[in-house]
Amino acid sequence: MIGQKNLLSIIDKQLSENSFPRFSIIIGSRGSESDKIGIHIAKYLGANCINITDIKVDTIRTIIQESYKVSTISVYNIINADGMSAQAQNSLLKVTEEPPNKAYFIMTLEDENNTLPTIRSRGTIYHCDNYTQDELMKYAEEKYGVFQYCGICDTPGEIDLLYSMKADEFYDYVRKVADNISTVSGSNAFKIADKIRFKDTDEGYDLILFWKIFQCISMDNEQYDRIRTTSAFLNLLRIKSINRAMLFDKWILEIRRLPDGDN
Repeated sequence: MIGQKNLLSIIDKQLSENSFPRFSIIIGSRGSESDKIGIHIAKYLGANCINITDIKVDTIRTIIQESYKVSTISVYNIINADGMSAQAQNSLLKVTEEPPNKAYFIMTLEDENNTLPTIRSRGTIYHCDNYTQDELMKYAEEKYGVFQYCGICDTPGEIDLLYSMKADEFYDYVRKVADNISTVSGSNAFKIADKIRFKDTDEGYDLILFWKIFQCISMDNEQYDRIRTTSAFLNLLRIKSINRAMLFDKWILEIRRLPDGDN
């Protein structure tokens, strides 16, 4: 795990003072390795770390029931909980009101607004540190032997995702899109979507990284209207229920409406 020195220092101090909360929420950008914080905590406590990726209500309820029966200290690490239903979240209220004797619950989220106010108010919230470019460059160089595209990525996980998609080919494709999106026919412009992954199960290029690369290329070309427009669409992705395919089509229309030589 790289970075997170400030956050780990705070958590380690609380653990050493036996004041770390039984229910906590760790906020970190996509790929920030926030899930590894729970593993760190479990290791410090000499506890079992139970990583939970199934966030359906029945699974969460079963885990909560089991947590009151464990005989050894256990850390329940609920990973990527942004999409957890209101019912599943409400089931966690019990562990905030009557914590199990030997269990800690941790939720990891990209955006704290993806939880209910009642959950946020009863959990202790921690924010992952932003990664420095030096940290990201060191990570990419040690793992991939290069750091050419580190400026596009904000987290180690995004670097991994970028290189899993063949970074050079990905970048070249986005550059072709940037060069031609305003001049090709409308039907050809919308074919860009065929190359994009809108769901985790889809094949194709990651949507967030596509837009980040597009912004990078637009910065090189001093096309600031494109940067501002794309930033607005990236912010909309914080809404988990949004239809990404429809959003991408709207982005194409907005980019094509911009005047040539935008600034």
